Order: sequence, then C-alpha cells, then structure tokens
Amino acid sequence: MRQQLMKLLYRSFDTKLTPEEQRQLDQALNTSKPLQIRKARIERLREQLRSSAAQSFRPFFVERVVGCIRELQAQERNQEIFFEALVSVFRPVAVALLALLIVLLSYNFGKSDNKTIASALADPPIPVEEMLDPTVVLILE
Repeated sequence: MRQQLMKLLYRSFDTKLTPEEQRQLDQALNTSKPLQIRKARIERLREQLRSSAAQSFRPFFVERVVGCIRELQAQERNQEIFFEALVSVFRPVAVALLALLIVLLSYNFGKSDNKTIASALADPPIPVEEMLDPTVVLILE
C-alpha cells in the first residue's frame, strides 16, 4: 500500500489524479506524518530546480566534440599505418639476418676441428687449466 501511495504522490506533481486517487492521497497525507514530510521535500526540491538557472554548453559544443573524435581517429589510423609499415620492413630484414646467421654458423662449424655448438659460434674451447682456480691447477700438477 505504501508503494502505491508514493506513486500517487509523485504522479500528483505531474498529472491530474482521478477523484478517487486524489481522495486516497489526501486521506493518506492527513494520517501519515512521514508522507507529509516527503511531500514537503519534493515540493522544495522542485522549487529549487525551477528557480535554478539552466546551464548550457557554449556555442559549437557538438562541433568541438566531433572534431576531437575525428582527430583521435586520425591519430589511431596514423599509428596503425606506422606499425603496418614497421612490420612490412621488419620481415625482409629478419629473413636476411636469419640467412646471414645460418651462413656464419655453417662457416664457423666447417672451419673448426671440434664439431660442437661452441665451435659453430666461434667460441674457442677453454682448457681445463683456465676453468680451474690456479691453486687447484698447481695441486693437480
């Protein structure tokens, strides 16, 4: 019942109620203090809204917003074009570098007597003496 009375109260501000609805609302307002307080608050709020100055946007607001959106879209398109160009340039360079790397590894592997990955990378084998601490080498001798 309370929900129905609240709906009637809100409707009474905007539309004309039927005689039966108006009677129900008047009766509820006479008997319910919280409903009277609610009505007074709503009336104050409506009066404040009515008396406040209407705020509006400056002239050409829509044109400025649309211009900003178009500018952002143009920037995004420019970035996409840049990255597409970067990818198209990188692919041939990557293929050429991979081919060069394979040629160099094959050359180093063929020139070396030791057939290891270290020799393919032109990394000379390290003698045991260089790997160990000099004091250990002296003890081993």
